[in-house]
Amino acid sequence: MPIIVVMPGIAAFALDRSGVLGDAMRVGGELNPDRAYPTLLALLPSGLKGIAFAALTAAVVASLAGKANSIATIFTLDIYQKRLHPDVTEKKMVWIGRMTVIVSMLLAVVIAPLMGIDKKGGFQYIQEYTGFVSPGILAMFLLGFFWKKTTSSAAMFATVGGLVFSIILKFLPTMMDLSFLAPIGFAHDNGSGVYEIPFLDRMFIVFWLVVAGMVLLSTVFARGKVKALIVDTKLFKVDGAFA
Repeated sequence: MPIIVVMPGIAAFALDRSGVLGDAMRVGGELNPDRAYPTLLALLPSGLKGIAFAALTAAVVASLAGKANSIATIFTLDIYQKRLHPDVTEKKMVWIGRMTVIVSMLLAVVIAPLMGIDKKGGFQYIQEYTGFVSPGILAMFLLGFFWKKTTSSAAMFATVGGLVFSIILKFLPTMMDLSFLAPIGFAHDNGSGVYEIPFLDRMFIVFWLVVAGMVLLSTVFARGKVKALIVDTKLFKVDGAFA
């Protein structure tokens, strides 16, 4: 990732600052980070340009396919079959899955322009909102793997609590003045006088809050009993023909 993603970004930044790229990375005079890739792509010779564009297209399609498959699977199996129609046929489930993908893609197309992705840059936008859940997941995995006293309640707290803490810190600047955090770098003026917590700092804070909460739940509130997660071994059994 550092070589494939970060280095070209640094190169684009350096070339733009030196004036080599002109206004290629600007729209209406404002720098747009999302133009870094196509701008650098235009510098490649014809053969490499085609290969790079094909690789980008393949990556986008693969990513969309994975997400579409996940959306269809979760809705069809966990919601439609379990909650709405337990006796649904396999053929109907396939049809429901396809319709789920179509509806979700249409919703994404409608909602995307309203979310301000173009103002922050797509990559930063994805990283910021992935950061709403990733600190809790990271804390859960680290403590689950390396600390035997971690309880299932603590794991659940990490999943839900991480998201809740992230939402609170996201909207906290609208409820109170955070300018006192600016001198230590944990807040910055967004241009309208409101001091916001940068999303990377927010992820850092949430991670440690979740870790503290997990430790408390696993020690103080566990009362000496560790409630382990029960895994049904039937989930891992395969048919004899498969073996």
